[in-house]
Amino acid sequence: MTKPLFIVDDWGMSPAINEAALFLAQQGWLYGISVIARSRFYAHQLQEVLACDVKVGCHLNLTFDLNPALPESSTWLGTTQQIAKALGTGLFFNQKISIEINQQVDWVRKHIGRLDYLDGHHHIHLYPGVLKASQAVAAYNQIPLRVVTDSSFKSNYGLALWAKWALKKSDYFECLYLNQNDIETDRNLRAKALNTQELPVAVHPATRNDFAENKVADLLSADRVIQFEKIKSALL
Repeated sequence: MTKPLFIVDDWGMSPAINEAALFLAQQGWLYGISVIARSRFYAHQLQEVLACDVKVGCHLNLTFDLNPALPESSTWLGTTQQIAKALGTGLFFNQKISIEINQQVDWVRKHIGRLDYLDGHHHIHLYPGVLKASQAVAAYNQIPLRVVTDSSFKSNYGLALWAKWALKKSDYFECLYLNQNDIETDRNLRAKALNTQELPVAVHPATRNDFAENKVADLLSADRVIQFEKIKSALL
């Protein structure tokens, strides 16, 4: 790999996230944007970033309520903790999940104009109670699922192993994940971005902290700005 390739998650959550993605695209560093369906700011800088010929994913959202009056812990199925527990045991694998996934995928295709892959906010698309439905929708739309197979991302690695066991190789593509250890030094960040596996890297940057002013209850907020500055420091 001669240049870094990043996937920016949470497109549409705030203008600052979209602007960070556009900056990466203008450097030739952007593999794709993962779009939150029905997000308020999806159109901000959209045409500019699509002009850079990047891929578009549907960032399946079952754990973040887009209503700005509600905290991030509230969802249309309950709290994040409740849904994680229920989905982990498969209790919510039902028609409601399949319908919601289809609706979000259709929204992204209609409003963005293309769709190249499916992933999930909080990696919800890989949970045992959701994976089968996600795979079915992806197969119908002839797109792969995204699987973060980064062993350094310990909280997700079990899901990645489960998904790789449950899916055929043709059903997914792999990527890495920029974590806290990676941004501690420029050397670490460059090693992840220019990885020898030549895999894209999922990132969560923002040009500024605009979440409070836009009434977005984001748990990362200021960390996104730090990540953006660290990427620029290491790679420019």
